[in-house]
Amino acid sequence: MRRFPYEFLLRYTGNVIRARWRRGPNRKLLPPMMATLYVTTKCNFRCTYCDDGSGNMYPEVADRPLCTRDTIEVLKLLRRVSPGLNITGGEPTLRHDIDEIHENASLLGFSPVTLNTNGFSLERHLQLLKHLDYLIVSLDSTDAQRSDCLINLAKNGQTERVKHNLELAREYRSVHKLKFDFVINTVILPETIGDAWKVFEYCLSRDFYWTPMPYIVAKYPAPGLVDNPQWRKLIDEVIRAKRAGARICGNIEALQTIRDFKRFECYPSTHPTINPSGDVYYPCSPLNKVAGNLLKIGDYDEAMRLGARMHGPIPSCDARCHIACHTESSTAISHPQQGVVELAHFLRHRQKPFNLRRPEASTIAQPPSAAELRTLPSLPPDTVRRLRKAGLIENDFTSRFHLVNPVILSKAFA
Repeated sequence: MRRFPYEFLLRYTGNVIRARWRRGPNRKLLPPMMATLYVTTKCNFRCTYCDDGSGNMYPEVADRPLCTRDTIEVLKLLRRVSPGLNITGGEPTLRHDIDEIHENASLLGFSPVTLNTNGFSLERHLQLLKHLDYLIVSLDSTDAQRSDCLINLAKNGQTERVKHNLELAREYRSVHKLKFDFVINTVILPETIGDAWKVFEYCLSRDFYWTPMPYIVAKYPAPGLVDNPQWRKLIDEVIRAKRAGARICGNIEALQTIRDFKRFECYPSTHPTINPSGDVYYPCSPLNKVAGNLLKIGDYDEAMRLGARMHGPIPSCDARCHIACHTESSTAISHPQQGVVELAHFLRHRQKPFNLRRPEASTIAQPPSAAELRTLPSLPPDTVRRLRKAGLIENDFTSRFHLVNPVILSKAFA
């Protein structure tokens, strides 16, 4: 589709001004830039790291999606307030009406429009690509065996099919002269940093955008990534690639934020989230508070007012939620010079050769199981640093978190 996102840029500019001059108890409540609509919680994968933030894997979450007509009504309500739209899940291509949903999103004039998918069934929905600005596909390793291990199904072969479908989509884009871009999302565990390097290289070779995403336990980064020298080395190289003109999602400040897991000023209402039943979160899904059902309320702004009355002003969170949908827009608002640079990249991008400085190959650990990951504590990065400094963590920089002496721990943080 690739309309020039005039309205999106105007909204961004307005939000930069509002963030600096707005006063009052709820000054962080800014108008939407990119609404996220979850159309289903069903998924045909069981990725070990993926859950709803409360430890429930998506295939096990109750799915109560709106019918096609009501989903389109929600789109109309969102279009009144949001220039951009991200459709996600679960796995959105499991919806029988996903093509119709995207067709209506296009008719309503959202820009940009993205589809966030695992890519497994993409070959059945190539026609919806003409309605997209960005096709976002999850790929955590180019090694089929390791990637299939993370996908966590009884039978393998999923990764090869996803990669094949990416090539089909590239060919479809070329044949039909479409303008959308590819974005590869990679969730990174301490044990899969080596895999991330290979996905990084894969994206560079195809001129795909790449989004490195640290594994988040509930709201906080995995303890084994905090101050992990291998993680920092990877993100430093991502920053170098970004400065050299490579297609990397996120501004420099956002990348430094996930590298260091530092605090940032979050503006969650710029990316409002609506669940499959039409409930709108206030102020964001990680806090798991609902303002009400958007379809029943009939107006997004009224839903936010109801949310504010029920749950209070948007809080200033700790160093948490270090994923793209929270860090990218928020840091661009807090650091508008970064937004200007991003606009320049968007307008003038030309593929440039980039020599990736990969570290020497080292032993690659087996990815942890879903059961192992569910035992990890969700701790603020500063707490992890204190534990490490006090020598209270065993098996450092892995996904297997063990306390040397829980009794000492309770006394240390009493």
